[in-house]
Amino acid sequence: MKKSYTHGDVIADPAYCSVRYEYTIESLANGNSPITQTLDKQVDIYYAADLTPLDETPLTVTVTAISESQYTTNESKQVTGTFNVHFDNPCTDTDFVTIQNAPFTNIDYTIDNSEKIVTHL
Repeated sequence: MKKSYTHGDVIADPAYCSVRYEYTIESLANGNSPITQTLDKQVDIYYAADLTPLDETPLTVTVTAISESQYTTNESKQVTGTFNVHFDNPCTDTDFVTIQNAPFTNIDYTIDNSEKIVTHL
């Protein structure tokens, strides 16, 4: 069964600054990748070959939010968060995966030329 997970937003201040996301997704030792980034802020989790992920998890997904100036300043600000995907045995557990340590949950980041302000809600 395929599962999808969508992480929260990073909110830039000023609000007109765009934010894009880059992903680093850990693979299995056999080179297979049961986690793929598909849509904006969404990863899909699917592996149906064997029980390999049970011995090699959790797999870590690193999400980097990058805000760049719309002007040609060549400056960018970024913040990074991670979450872990733990695979459950599909033969005995119908949830299949557990997401641990979701990034950017209820956190506002001010990303501009001044000091980064982090508010944990």
